[in-house]
Amino acid sequence: EQCRLAQKQLPCSYRSHLLLALSLERQGRWRDAIRQFQRVIELKPGSAEAHYHLGLGYEATLQPEDAIRHFSLALRLQPDLREAYLKSLVLLSGQNRLEHAIKLLRRATQALPDDPVLHFNLGILLHRQERPREAIQALSTALRLDPNSPEIRQALESMSHKRQQGS
Repeated sequence: EQCRLAQKQLPCSYRSHLLLALSLERQGRWRDAIRQFQRVIELKPGSAEAHYHLGLGYEATLQPEDAIRHFSLALRLQPDLREAYLKSLVLLSGQNRLEHAIKLLRRATQALPDDPVLHFNLGILLHRQERPREAIQALSTALRLDPNSPEIRQALESMSHKRQQGS
């Protein structure tokens, strides 16, 4: 209710639309939230936050192409937006667009070089694409960044073992 009141007082305000959109998002009213985030972008095209949340809305309403497009726009505006990389990764992997996902993760690891989760996911995708040398390199980086991760250690040991057997 406060958001609607704020919007009436400042009908063209980017901020009032953003607050309303975020409120609608929290309520799970995705279609209404999408309309408000679109309005936010009309008022402030350079809002990475609005593009990211619009991507969430499209993801929630099962529109993966639109979601990927807005996550991508958010990343152009704010290259260190980790969650946009991860959301895009899930959607691209679900569509079996692994090469696109690998390119995205390479960008992600450049923007966020100290994030072991991004390096780990890159390693897993490279492994799925049967690129063991690159996969092991990405997993080694992930393990260097998070040496206490049993998941990373297990994946790296498994891939290294398979590579030795295949040599």
